[in-house]
Amino acid sequence: MKTRRFEVAVITLLALGIGSSAVAQAQDAQPAAVQAAALPEPAPKKLSFIIGAGSINSPGAAGGALWTGLRLALGPHFAGSVDLGYGLAGTAPSDQDRWWVIPTLAAVIPTAPMRIELGLGAGVGTSSGYRAWSEYFSTPFLPEWHDTVPIVRAHASAARSLTPNVDIFARAEVASLLFASEHDGTIDTLWLALWVGLQVGIL
Repeated sequence: MKTRRFEVAVITLLALGIGSSAVAQAQDAQPAAVQAAALPEPAPKKLSFIIGAGSINSPGAAGGALWTGLRLALGPHFAGSVDLGYGLAGTAPSDQDRWWVIPTLAAVIPTAPMRIELGLGAGVGTSSGYRAWSEYFSTPFLPEWHDTVPIVRAHASAARSLTPNVDIFARAEVASLLFASEHDGTIDTLWLALWVGLQVGIL
């Protein structure tokens, strides 16, 4: 009889010990779970600084350009932006410089890990012609001719995140000056640009 009571007591103590250990483990795990739930991923920046460099090509002309601007996310599927660009292109009839300021509205297609963007924009652009680069460098902005007129542009881009705050992108676009005098034909009014650049969140 004493042996049975002893066995019951041992079993009871073991059960109480296991139960206490499980409760302690659950209490230790609870703060970690609460802490993990309290640290959500940072929200993406709505306003970003963008900068790019690439080639600019017209029928019979080729060169390079830089542009910079701002991009504003308008929800998950739309974005607005405005950019300022400047480029130089060498041609057979003349050498040219071009600049533009273009606001743009784009549709955004999230396709992890990439983000696809298709946009249309309209603004103001200039195309200027010089007889040679020596004239361009010796007398800045005294071209043989220039047109400052409305410009339209369409683009497609693909972006991927480098960090939570920085994206890298590649972009192709076609632009055309409207109502410009075709001094050298479509060389000075139509161009295709290929870009690579960075988008950095600021707000």
